[in-house]
Amino acid sequence: MLLFDNSAILIDHNKIAKYFLSINSEILGKKINQIITNSELLQFYNSSNKVLVFNSQKHDKQFKISKSIIDGGSGTLFTITELNDQSTQRLTNEELDSVLRENEVLLAEVHHRVKNNYN
Repeated sequence: MLLFDNSAILIDHNKIAKYFLSINSEILGKKINQIITNSELLQFYNSSNKVLVFNSQKHDKQFKISKSIIDGGSGTLFTITELNDQSTQRLTNEELDSVLRENEVLLAEVHHRVKNNYN
Protein backbone atom coordinates (compact mmCIF):
# COMPACT_ATOMS: atom_id res chain seq x y z
CA MET A 1 0.00 0.00 0.00
CA LEU A 2 1.12 3.49 -0.85
CA LEU A 3 -0.68 6.55 0.51
CA PHE A 4 -0.14 9.87 -1.30
CA ASP A 5 -1.54 13.28 -0.40
CA ASN A 6 -3.07 15.62 -3.00
CA SER A 7 0.41 16.97 -3.84
CA ALA A 8 1.51 13.43 -4.84
CA ILE A 9 3.79 13.21 -1.80
CA LEU A 10 4.05 9.83 -0.11
CA ILE A 11 2.81 9.96 3.47
CA ASP A 12 2.62 6.22 4.29
CA HIS A 13 3.55 2.80 2.86
CA ASN A 14 3.96 -0.84 3.81
CA LYS A 15 6.80 -3.34 3.28
CA ILE A 16 5.40 -5.00 0.14
CA ALA A 17 5.30 -1.64 -1.62
CA LYS A 18 8.97 -1.01 -0.87
CA TYR A 19 9.80 -4.55 -2.05
CA PHE A 20 7.79 -4.14 -5.25
CA LEU A 21 9.43 -0.82 -6.02
CA SER A 22 12.89 -2.16 -5.00
CA ILE A 23 13.55 0.79 -2.71
CA ASN A 24 16.07 0.54 0.08
CA SER A 25 16.13 4.15 1.23
CA GLU A 26 13.54 6.16 3.12
CA ILE A 27 10.75 7.23 0.78
CA LEU A 28 8.32 9.07 3.03
CA GLY A 29 7.90 12.72 2.06
CA LYS A 30 9.07 12.19 -1.52
CA LYS A 31 7.01 12.94 -4.63
CA ILE A 32 5.71 10.04 -6.67
CA ASN A 33 8.06 10.67 -9.60
CA GLN A 34 11.03 10.37 -7.21
CA ILE A 35 9.77 7.00 -6.01
CA ILE A 36 8.28 5.35 -9.10
CA THR A 37 10.53 5.37 -12.13
CA ASN A 38 8.55 2.95 -14.33
CA SER A 39 6.72 5.00 -16.98
CA GLU A 40 3.75 2.58 -17.14
CA LEU A 41 3.17 2.93 -13.39
CA LEU A 42 3.53 6.73 -13.48
CA GLN A 43 1.07 6.92 -16.36
CA PHE A 44 -1.39 4.74 -14.39
CA TYR A 45 -1.08 6.93 -11.32
CA ASN A 46 -1.77 10.09 -13.33
CA SER A 47 -4.71 8.55 -15.22
CA SER A 48 -8.32 8.07 -14.14
CA ASN A 49 -7.95 4.27 -14.34
CA LYS A 50 -8.65 2.41 -11.12
CA VAL A 51 -6.91 -0.95 -11.76
CA LEU A 52 -3.75 -2.04 -13.54
CA VAL A 53 -2.35 -5.55 -13.92
CA PHE A 54 1.41 -5.12 -14.03
CA ASN A 55 3.94 -7.80 -14.95
CA SER A 56 7.11 -7.15 -13.00
CA GLN A 57 10.00 -8.72 -14.88
CA LYS A 58 12.34 -7.75 -12.06
CA HIS A 59 10.39 -9.87 -9.55
CA ASP A 60 8.99 -12.37 -12.11
CA LYS A 61 5.52 -11.75 -10.68
CA GLN A 62 2.22 -10.28 -11.69
CA PHE A 63 0.73 -7.56 -9.52
CA LYS A 64 -2.77 -6.13 -9.49
CA ILE A 65 -2.58 -2.46 -8.61
CA SER A 66 -5.74 -0.73 -7.38
CA LYS A 67 -6.04 3.01 -6.92
CA SER A 68 -8.64 4.80 -4.80
CA ILE A 69 -9.01 8.52 -4.23
CA ILE A 70 -10.46 9.44 -0.85
CA ASP A 71 -11.70 12.85 0.26
CA GLY A 72 -10.07 13.64 3.59
CA GLY A 73 -12.20 16.76 4.09
CA SER A 74 -11.21 20.42 3.80
CA GLY A 75 -10.23 19.88 0.15
CA THR A 76 -7.62 17.26 1.01
CA LEU A 77 -7.51 14.25 -1.28
CA PHE A 78 -5.59 11.07 -0.57
CA THR A 79 -4.68 8.44 -3.12
CA ILE A 80 -4.40 4.91 -1.77
CA THR A 81 -2.62 2.47 -4.03
CA GLU A 82 -2.86 -1.23 -3.19
CA LEU A 83 -0.48 -3.83 -4.60
CA ASN A 84 -1.61 -7.46 -4.69
CA ASP A 85 0.66 -10.28 -5.82
CA GLN A 86 -1.43 -12.14 -8.41
CA SER A 87 1.25 -14.83 -8.92
CA THR A 88 0.40 -16.37 -5.55
CA GLN A 89 -3.31 -16.31 -6.32
CA ARG A 90 -2.73 -17.99 -9.68
CA LEU A 91 -0.63 -20.69 -8.01
CA THR A 92 -3.34 -21.22 -5.43
CA ASN A 93 -5.95 -21.64 -8.17
CA GLU A 94 -3.73 -24.19 -9.91
CA GLU A 95 -3.35 -26.10 -6.64
CA LEU A 96 -7.12 -26.03 -6.11
CA ASP A 97 -7.72 -27.37 -9.62
CA SER A 98 -5.27 -30.19 -8.95
CA VAL A 99 -6.96 -31.13 -5.67
CA LEU A 100 -10.37 -30.99 -7.36
CA ARG A 101 -9.24 -33.37 -10.13
CA GLU A 102 -7.76 -35.74 -7.54
CA ASN A 103 -10.99 -35.73 -5.52
CA GLU A 104 -13.05 -36.40 -8.64
CA VAL A 105 -10.89 -39.45 -9.43
CA LEU A 106 -11.20 -40.72 -5.85
CA LEU A 107 -14.97 -40.22 -5.87
CA ALA A 108 -15.27 -42.13 -9.16
CA GLU A 109 -13.21 -44.97 -7.65
CA VAL A 110 -15.42 -45.11 -4.52
CA HIS A 111 -18.53 -45.09 -6.72
CA HIS A 112 -17.10 -47.95 -8.80
CA ARG A 113 -16.27 -50.04 -5.69
CA VAL A 114 -19.70 -49.47 -4.13
CA LYS A 115 -21.36 -50.47 -7.38
CA ASN A 116 -19.24 -53.66 -7.53
CA ASN A 117 -20.19 -54.57 -3.94
CA TYR A 118 -23.90 -54.50 -4.84
CA ASN A 119 -23.35 -57.02 -7.68
